[in-house]
Formats: sequence, C-alpha cells, structure tokens
Amino acid sequence: MWYLMIKMLLVLFLILCASEARAQSNDGKLTHIAIGSYIAASGADLSTTMYVTGARLGHEINPVFAPFIDKPFAAGTFKMGLAAVTSYALLRMHETHPKLAFWLSVAGSVTLNSIAIHNGKLI
Repeated sequence: MWYLMIKMLLVLFLILCASEARAQSNDGKLTHIAIGSYIAASGADLSTTMYVTGARLGHEINPVFAPFIDKPFAAGTFKMGLAAVTSYALLRMHETHPKLAFWLSVAGSVTLNSIAIHNGKLI
C-alpha cells in the first residue's frame, strides 16, 4: 500500500510542477484543492478509525479524539468540525502566507491519508 501512497505523491508533485512559464498567480486554486483534499482525508480518517475501533481491530491513539470514539455522532462532529476550523484557518493564512498555507494543507492531507491507509490495512 505504501507504493500507492508514493505514486499519489509523485502524481501530485508532477501536477504541481507542470505549468507553463508565467508570473506566479496568487489566486489560490492549488491551495483550495489542497484544502479540499485535506477535508476529504479527514473524512477518510474518521470513517476508517470508527470502523476499526467498532470492529475491535484497533484503538484510537490520539488522546484528543479518544474520548469521542465510542460516540459516533460526537466523533463525527468533533473530527469534521476540527477539519472545518483548520480549513478556515488555512484559507485565512493563505492571504498573508500562501506558500505556507499550501504546504500545510498538503502535509495534513498526506498525514491523514497515511492514517486512513494504515487503518484500511487493519480491516
């Protein structure tokens, strides 16, 4: 499965690098895509974590999220609410630090996708 993650990162890298020579644009399209990917990865992490813990195949190691793990509504509200707040913060950060906002979005997406892939292996 790691080779799949490496392929996804390589494709993302190639997409980001492949562009015609022009002045740098600050319209934020790539940042918005990266933030959308982060939100989707948060959902994947949430669903796989809930499945793994519900099936007693693993347990939640994040101490912040662990108290909600046996309450599906609370877990979903907390996790996706956190993703919404983080996304809003990244959008605000994009106004003053566009590169940092983009790379933090990518890092969050890769991290959460890695966790979802790990959980998928447990299923």
